[in-house]
Amino acid sequence: MSRRAAFTLIQLLIVIAIIALLIAMLIPAISRARRSAEKATCAAQLANLAAAVEMYLKDNASHYPLAAPIPDPVYANGEPLLSAPLARYVHESKDAFRCPADHDDGIAYFKRFGMSYFYYHELGTLGLTKSLMYLQTHSISRTPLLRDAERFHDERRPWNYLYCDGHVEPVTNDPASKIFYGEQANW
Repeated sequence: MSRRAAFTLIQLLIVIAIIALLIAMLIPAISRARRSAEKATCAAQLANLAAAVEMYLKDNASHYPLAAPIPDPVYANGEPLLSAPLARYVHESKDAFRCPADHDDGIAYFKRFGMSYFYYHELGTLGLTKSLMYLQTHSISRTPLLRDAERFHDERRPWNYLYCDGHVEPVTNDPASKIFYGEQANW
């Protein structure tokens, strides 16, 4: 009697279990890679916005844009979102103001308000003299200009910050609260 070579049911189940185990190990790695890519893209978006702000400053006698601090009309006090004064510098692209990690599963700032970033508008509301005085007494490399509106990124460094000198840095806590509202606020 000849016996045909074939997989037994147990062998087939073992192969399926190994494949399932490999998939289970790959899914978290792929998810981490996606979050890392979103964070890097967000940093690049903020760097592009730094260039837009720089062009705006050159065209407006070094005055920072007068715009609403957060992307919520309730808190705008009649001021436009930052996307309005910077529109021509980003080629009218609304996506320039969207953090890729701003998904619909959370507050979805971009979907609701058209912007995923919080703007530290204090420099825009100070006027030229006071903002120049402020920047002379404070390090522009430590003065925030924009940050993610929400904790879009990982728990260790949930926000990307854009500073006035144009560099972007991931941070854990809000350095602006001390600068603009705490003991260093001397304006």
